[in-house]
Amino acid sequence: MKNFYKFIGGLAVLPAIILSSCKEEGVYDEWNACYVYVQAKDYLRPNNTELNLKYTLEGMEGDTAFIFSVKTQKKPTEDIKVNLGLEGLDGTDVSCMKISNASPVIKAGEMVSEELKLTFGDYSFIPDTIDVGTFAFNLKIMSVETGMPNVLISPKESNIKLTVNGEGKATTLSLESPDAASSGDVDMRLDIPSDGTVGGDKSFKFNVVTQKAIPNDVKVNLKLEGIDGFDVSNIDLSSFSPVIKAGNLKSEDVTVSFKNEDFITSVIDEKTFSFKVIMESLETDLDYVKISGTNGSFNVNIIKPAKCRMAAGIPENSELIADRSVWEIEVESGVENGPANLVDNNHNSDVAVNNKGFWVIVNLKEKTNVTGLCTYHWGAQYAPSRLKVSVSDNGSEWKSLGELNVSGGEQNIKFDETQETQYVKYEMIETASNRVDITEFHVYKAK
Repeated sequence: MKNFYKFIGGLAVLPAIILSSCKEEGVYDEWNACYVYVQAKDYLRPNNTELNLKYTLEGMEGDTAFIFSVKTQKKPTEDIKVNLGLEGLDGTDVSCMKISNASPVIKAGEMVSEELKLTFGDYSFIPDTIDVGTFAFNLKIMSVETGMPNVLISPKESNIKLTVNGEGKATTLSLESPDAASSGDVDMRLDIPSDGTVGGDKSFKFNVVTQKAIPNDVKVNLKLEGIDGFDVSNIDLSSFSPVIKAGNLKSEDVTVSFKNEDFITSVIDEKTFSFKVIMESLETDLDYVKISGTNGSFNVNIIKPAKCRMAAGIPENSELIADRSVWEIEVESGVENGPANLVDNNHNSDVAVNNKGFWVIVNLKEKTNVTGLCTYHWGAQYAPSRLKVSVSDNGSEWKSLGELNVSGGEQNIKFDETQETQYVKYEMIETASNRVDITEFHVYKAK
């Protein structure tokens, strides 16, 4: 008579679970039983029960199938038919999931069924409107059918809990610029030479980007918003309505530039003008396309230095201050070595830092007619490529002499006019490499 065995959970103290059947005796020897279980094809791979699916325009990619078999730990003397089922967990809908054969047979004399495949049909268990979600379900042995006595479903391996990490169609649009800093802001650093013209970063480009390709065109409406009263009518965009074309991951380039430069040239001293670029709205019929809550806008800082009143070279009718021992020197925190290395007449000692520039403030201890500066570095590759110099009578209120492009292991800077000052601030704006230093720091004074 054919026997029908159904798994019953419960008796954890036994190495196997005793099952009811249509056999009159209804008693089984779990110690000598033939156990049936399910096992993943790649069961030795870590996280083999975790599947990853990602939506693309071509369909889902990734682990689109789960391969497994039904097995026994000993050869059966008769065929064993295994009935499989799926059980959704935490609300996962398994109705679209398919098993290639839900009732495989382990043939007499063999220990493994045919190779089986679980697939996901139309993937409706991953909603279109979700970006990333986790979906769990059990692949279970529901029952076995065989004429062989003493066949049991393994209590520990009767099911495989599968977890799907799935990405739906949902996507967010962000603004992205190759010129953006790690903060997300874009700095437009201008150059104002001695003739008062405007140079430097007078424009930059950005794009609207999406995490995944979209099947239809999406039009994005941009707007500008001034910060601290800045008038954005001075700013122009090459397009206020860029489009991400169907199938693309980004829009055309959008260029930010100045409509005129009057707002820059009318200000003599250094000043920063700031505004926001904002994605205001989308034109699309796709309800799963949204504006990013964190990257839907970015700040732009137009950094205008004072008109440059310096040049490269040794100032005329000047000499280096001989006695530097009375100076009080402060260097930016985080640099290597102390400020004494700047005035120790030793070109083998330095103050240095990696991956950025640093500033130095020198208190000359008395008002001095300063005409320029001189700095030494280990070499041109360890020197700044652009610097800013400011002067002050009290060390708190500063007058900028502008910014200057420089080069070389020895850098001499001459001021256009003699500055009567007690404090000098030297700032590295740009560097020639990822490490910069100063071995000696000098100040020129009028003879």
